[in-house]
Amino acid sequence: MPLIQSILKQELVKILDKDSPIFIGFPSNQQQSAENWAQAILVYTQSIVPASTTVEQAKSVFKSALMAMNPDSPNGNMIFKSAFSQFAVILGTGMVGWASVPPPVPIVLDSVFPIGLNGNSGSECAQALAVIIDSWFRTGISTNTGGLTINWN
Repeated sequence: MPLIQSILKQELVKILDKDSPIFIGFPSNQQQSAENWAQAILVYTQSIVPASTTVEQAKSVFKSALMAMNPDSPNGNMIFKSAFSQFAVILGTGMVGWASVPPPVPIVLDSVFPIGLNGNSGSECAQALAVIIDSWFRTGISTNTGGLTINWN
């Protein structure tokens, strides 16, 4: 099963939409927040095509990157974007038999911030993020030893 945007949205709703019956609750600390985000991206990418043997490793790197964020840090946006880039690089290295080029750096999430800052629902934020993240991951490219080139899907 390839990348499925609706799965990503569902995973994001779990961590963003307090009004959803599947909401898992607000994280009690930074480590839990990083774990929640990393798990959401893992679930979404675990069936990527071409298949990757490094999805769990990519999750770990993503989570570690998010641990560098803190409320006093002025560069949280950069750290968040970098976590996605690091995840994609590690994911691509596990696509055995394929030479992979991850999506372009950085992922552009700026259009989502006004949605949240304007008080829109967690569901609306999750939908907007799912569209952007899904579109971004699909710009990764892999070429197999036979010369077949495909976008990640």
